[in-house]
Amino acid sequence: MLYPDSSDHLSTQQLILARALDVFVEDGMAGFTTRKIAERAGIAVGNLTYHYPNKQGLLLALIEQLLTQYARQFASTLAQAAERQENALEALIRWVLEDASRERTVRLFRELWSVALHDASVRDSVDRFYDQIHEQAIALLQAYYPTVSEQTLREVTSLVAVSAEGCLVLYGTKQQRSIDLTQMMALVQRVCAQLIEANQA
Repeated sequence: MLYPDSSDHLSTQQLILARALDVFVEDGMAGFTTRKIAERAGIAVGNLTYHYPNKQGLLLALIEQLLTQYARQFASTLAQAAERQENALEALIRWVLEDASRERTVRLFRELWSVALHDASVRDSVDRFYDQIHEQAIALLQAYYPTVSEQTLREVTSLVAVSAEGCLVLYGTKQQRSIDLTQMMALVQRVCAQLIEANQA
């Protein structure tokens, strides 16, 4: 996933967020306690609550950190594609769909969706997360496809987003389907490429 496994070189806040993510993914919201997170981080509960006075604030900070991490990963994926002279869109689709089918990502986002159904501030934060990731993906792709309209890129990134969320459900608990993930990625890439080719200025 997006956080480092090692605790080396992390600030106290980064360490808390990393261990909070571990607890949230592994134990869900039911096990998301300040005591458990502090224990996993190797700090006192009072030290944790100094930085994050309550669970909800910690969860919202975790979502904001995820947004930052995903934005960096998008930029890194596209930069690496450019270095290797790969197709930027294909590289992005491959990373997004592969990540969406990883167990850790599946557990994280399914749990976030569940909490968002019952907590308005978490729902708003999750909605903002998706909106901002979508806008960042469009902005990054505009550099690679300058002759393609923003509306077309918006349609492409929306299709990728819908495909990624579908992968969480379809491939998240059962990797082997009648159409496997590799075939699905190729299908999404083909449809997106057709959209872009048909709308080149």
